[in-house]
Amino acid sequence: MKLRSQISLILLLLGLTPLLVALAINLPLVFEKLESFYHEAYLEKLRTDFHDLDQHITRRQEMVRLFAKLPEPGIALEPDSEDSSGNRFMRTRAAYTEWANRVLFDQLDIIQVIFINRNGEVSFSLDRDRKTGLLKSDNHVTDLPSTEFLTAGLKLAPGAVLTSPISFNRQRDSADPSRFMTLSFISPLITTSEEDGSPELQGVVVFNLDVGGLAQIYNGIYWVQNNGEYLSDRQDMTPTSTAFRDFPGLEQLFAKGELALWELGGQQMFWLPLFITQDTGPLWVGRSVDPSPLTEFVKTLELRVISIVTVLVLVIVVVARAIALRMERISHELTEGITEVLEQEHSVNFSWQRPEELRKLGENLTRLAQCHAQDAQALREHARELEASNRYKSEFLANVSHELRTPLNSILLLSKLLADKADALPPDQLQQARVIHAAGRDLRTLIDTILDLSRIEAGKTRLNTETLDLPALLGDVTEIMRPQFEEKGLQLELVIDNKAPATLVSDGEKLRQIIVNFLSNALKFTEQGKVTLQLSRNSGDQADSHPLAVSVHDSGIGIPAEKQALVFEAFNQVDGSTSRRYGGTGLGLTISRELATLIDARIEVKSDTGSGSTFTLLLPPVLDADTAHEHKLPAIPHGEARPDNEQDTALPDAHYPGKRVLLVDDDIRNLLALSPLLERWDISVLAAGSGAEALESLLHDDEHFDLVLLDLMMPDMDGCETLRRIRAETALQHLPVVVLTARAAAEDRDMALAAGADDYLSKPVEALDLKRVLDHYLGMADTNDLSQEPS
Repeated sequence: MKLRSQISLILLLLGLTPLLVALAINLPLVFEKLESFYHEAYLEKLRTDFHDLDQHITRRQEMVRLFAKLPEPGIALEPDSEDSSGNRFMRTRAAYTEWANRVLFDQLDIIQVIFINRNGEVSFSLDRDRKTGLLKSDNHVTDLPSTEFLTAGLKLAPGAVLTSPISFNRQRDSADPSRFMTLSFISPLITTSEEDGSPELQGVVVFNLDVGGLAQIYNGIYWVQNNGEYLSDRQDMTPTSTAFRDFPGLEQLFAKGELALWELGGQQMFWLPLFITQDTGPLWVGRSVDPSPLTEFVKTLELRVISIVTVLVLVIVVVARAIALRMERISHELTEGITEVLEQEHSVNFSWQRPEELRKLGENLTRLAQCHAQDAQALREHARELEASNRYKSEFLANVSHELRTPLNSILLLSKLLADKADALPPDQLQQARVIHAAGRDLRTLIDTILDLSRIEAGKTRLNTETLDLPALLGDVTEIMRPQFEEKGLQLELVIDNKAPATLVSDGEKLRQIIVNFLSNALKFTEQGKVTLQLSRNSGDQADSHPLAVSVHDSGIGIPAEKQALVFEAFNQVDGSTSRRYGGTGLGLTISRELATLIDARIEVKSDTGSGSTFTLLLPPVLDADTAHEHKLPAIPHGEARPDNEQDTALPDAHYPGKRVLLVDDDIRNLLALSPLLERWDISVLAAGSGAEALESLLHDDEHFDLVLLDLMMPDMDGCETLRRIRAETALQHLPVVVLTARAAAEDRDMALAAGADDYLSKPVEALDLKRVLDHYLGMADTNDLSQEPS
């Protein structure tokens, strides 16, 4: 997923998650509150509707109080004794009845007015006629109040009105529906005593109201008794239907006896206990709640919320995408800029303006890029200077090698020739010649060692990997070094562990040089006993990566633990007395350590003072020249890996009769050194001082040459140019040419071989190396080895 998409997704989630969580938490609460408010409003409307009923009841109670203050004449007046027939009293009651009709003409729900004296007897009763709707005197009152209700009425204070529970009379319902459900009001009749003016109870007045008609007055209202029966069959309900059957769960709500909301299948209804009945509990009224306004409002609200959320989502998406695009652009600019800084090392300007923190970051990155570019430029300049310095160093090493080896070659060869003439020189001069030769060889060894270390430090090394037979290689080294150990009275022992791998892939010349350095070091510091060269399997910590172990153990003076790290430092030995007593430059182990690093090997030292030393070389099974240290190490020239302790070896004897060699060198000293040696071996030598002179001799001399010994470093026409011109001649293409040079670097040898040389010898030339080359190109010589001369 791209960075832009990731940032957009993260910002979208950060923007939408709080919104969606808020909606998920609050929207149901909002809907719940809306429904609650709607129900409260609906209930308030229901109460408002029944407020008229309360006023209606209140007005009827006021009528009761009025009639209690103006009772019928039988309560207020004593009968007239003079009116024996009672006509006057009857006329008075008739007038009272007419007054009552005028007062109650529009209050048809008052169906009965009963006056009861304090003895509980009916004094006068008015009953509403069904046909005329007028109140008429009724001497046969049947709907009398209960004793409890009457007793309570007699105990009321003046002006008080008591309301009875609703009374149901199903027998009267068939004859007179207005008598089915009645509500009674009672109020005391109080008069003033004529004697003392104190209040005096005369009886009570009872009003019976028809409340059965309420079901028709309040449309859409369900009137249900507490047992679930509807108030009347006039509500268009089947006789067998009950509210408990029509509204499941209503019985449990009625049992609580309080205002309740009934819900089922989306239908809602409020049930309110309105009146207390005489025998069947409260009378319940129910009204359906119309949910359509709330539903429409909720739908409208949902649409608005969805619209708002959609708009917010679009805004968040647009903003998130804009931020993501900007972040992607900044990231792209940052990545490209840093890549350009790191790979191309250019100065990059990060021109970000907003916000302030990003602007400061851009300024700092710009300064960092500029500093990096400047540092990189300085490093490149320094690298070029180092490369030039390395070139100068390499050239200097080559020149030093040439300038040192050229005179040294003459010293060694001529001193060797003189030392070999035991019969021609006096003993003291013979000894002096041998001393000169030994000193020259020591000087050559020192020069070679210093130059080798300089090449390694200059990086002028390279790896030549091959499959090596380790037992054979160690055997060769042992045979080369054995004469020196025997001369010193030491035993050199080779031990091969059969469990150790016999082959490995590495650089044989470097491995050989390291082992020779180990043995030379052991030879130098061991006075008696033996030295063991051992091949074994590594069992240490690095056994997986370096399974091979080549160790050299001696019984010499040993190395103190605190001094063991110093033996690998250049020009450093354990102490000054070691150098004075045993000699040497202290470079052998330094070179060994550098060579071990080149071939991915490890060197371990175990030693103690007076107990000898063990130097172990840990080797990997395969050396990858591509992944190992990329150095260019010159292959060791002929004789360079050979031990340098040859001061008492006699000049080899050889005879090449009839062979003719052209010796080409611009230095007369080399000509004077090599010519006598070649002539001693019965070779006819023709000397040439330049390349042009050599070509002249090869092309125009009457006799055939069997070999050319050619110096590389010559003025005007150097050895390589001379070689190319020799090979350009058809007749000379197969003539063996061996290059002689005091420049022992690998590139010099490669250059000579590329120009057409057949072999290569470095100066100073060893007689054995020269004889080996002559044997190869001139055929095996007749040799009679001379015995070693006494020292």
